[in-house]
Amino acid sequence: MATGTAPDAMPLKWRNLNVEIAMHPVNKLVANKTPGRFNGLGVIAYVAAMFATLFYAGLLAAAPLTIHIGDIKNAKGDMAVAVFASSAGFPFESDQAAWRGMVAIDPHKLSTTVQTDLPAGDYAVSTFHDHNSSGKFETNLFGMPTKSYGFSNNPEAARRAARFDEAVFTLPQEGARIDITLKH
Repeated sequence: MATGTAPDAMPLKWRNLNVEIAMHPVNKLVANKTPGRFNGLGVIAYVAAMFATLFYAGLLAAAPLTIHIGDIKNAKGDMAVAVFASSAGFPFESDQAAWRGMVAIDPHKLSTTVQTDLPAGDYAVSTFHDHNSSGKFETNLFGMPTKSYGFSNNPEAARRAARFDEAVFTLPQEGARIDITLKH
């Protein structure tokens, strides 16, 4: 189809598509300006109210989780913290975590506390001291960690990262506090 061609010259299938789009019920609602009926703003307000209701209902169902991380060697950088709802990505693929964040270290106590709200359920936490602000958990040539790290339940996993089943805990509806001691 050449530029500037009249709509009547469009192939039949394209003309029908344009008619179907123009006659779609949502487009009719948005175009309707008759008093007493939904117009475009009414539909948007209705959808926004529904999302707000679902959002606040989710907050009411959330359980508070407090994570305290201690035994940090120094206050350089931040603590990378990830809360996983399943073994997928655990322990250091934080893009698969239910919650993740970089948390400042209290220089006076050499510890940090994280507070978040999550639905009640089973979770595992992994954390590491990102002292050089790389955003990555780093290891040496032999695969040994070069950064301090820790997991919920503080499992005694020698020479390897903890498995999800070793670090999993239950977050009840009333909430919970867990303490993690870093391994150096």
